Amino acid sequence: MTYRVGMDVFVADLLGEPAGPPHIRCDACGGVCSVTTRNGLPATWFIDGKSAPGWIMQRRADGTRADYCPTCKKKEAK
Repeated sequence: MTYRVGMDVFVADLLGEPAGPPHIRCDACGGVCSVTTRNGLPATWFIDGKSAPGWIMQRRADGTRADYCPTCKKKEAK
């Protein structure tokens, strides 16, 4: 999973990253999913270390995880 913290325009510009709210990025296509709820708090699934709704998570041999969006999960599930 590629987690990106929320960044304002100034910080994002300095780092060469897009500005926006905290999100995860699909490890296959780069699609994004917000990790916050409407009230701005972290989503329960994120705090619990689970996959986003509709996404799948796979543990890698090195202990890291890979997350795949609904579009890519069928291709990546093995």
